[in-house]
Amino acid sequence: MISLFQENLTNKLQGVTLLDQKGNIREYSKKNIEYKGFDEEELALPLPEGGQSAYCLLQEYFAFEKKFNFVTLKNIDLRNFSGRKLILKFNFSILPKKLRTMTQRNLMLNCVPIINLFTKISEPIKLSDKKVDQLLIADKKKDSYTEIHSIDSITISEPGGRNLRKLGFFHCYR
Repeated sequence: MISLFQENLTNKLQGVTLLDQKGNIREYSKKNIEYKGFDEEELALPLPEGGQSAYCLLQEYFAFEKKFNFVTLKNIDLRNFSGRKLILKFNFSILPKKLRTMTQRNLMLNCVPIINLFTKISEPIKLSDKKVDQLLIADKKKDSYTEIHSIDSITISEPGGRNLRKLGFFHCYR
C-alpha cells in the first residue's frame, strides 16, 4: 500500500490541508512535500572511492526500499494554530479505491529512517567445485534482520583453520 500511496503523492497530490481543533485551516501546495532519501547527503551507504552517487542511490533504492518511504512537510507555519491536535489532509485529484481504506495507523509522524553498518566476519562457507554460487550469510542467529552490504576481504583456509590466505577481488583482474 505504501508504494501506491507514494505514487499518488507524487502524481496526483493537489495540496495539503492542516486543520486545528478550533477550525483554523491552512492550505499548502504539493511543493511543501519533500521526498526523503534521494539527495546525495542522505545516502545511507558509504560512497566508494571514485563511485557515483547515482549508482549508490539506485543500489539503496532496491536494497533499502523503506528508506524512501519518508516525506517532510516543509515551510509549515504552525504559529496561529491552537490545541494539542492537528488534522493533516492530503488532497488528491483522484484517489484509488485501495487508498480509501488508509487511516492514521498507516502513517507515522516524526520518524526517521536508520541504517546501522558495522564490520563483521560472516559465517564460513564450505567451497565446492560443484557449485558456482555461494550463499553468504552474515549471522545465522540474526539472519532475519542482518544483511551483507559489502565484502572487504576474502580469506580462505584449510579445514581446522590452518594456512590462512587472503584472496584478491576477481573484479580487479582483466
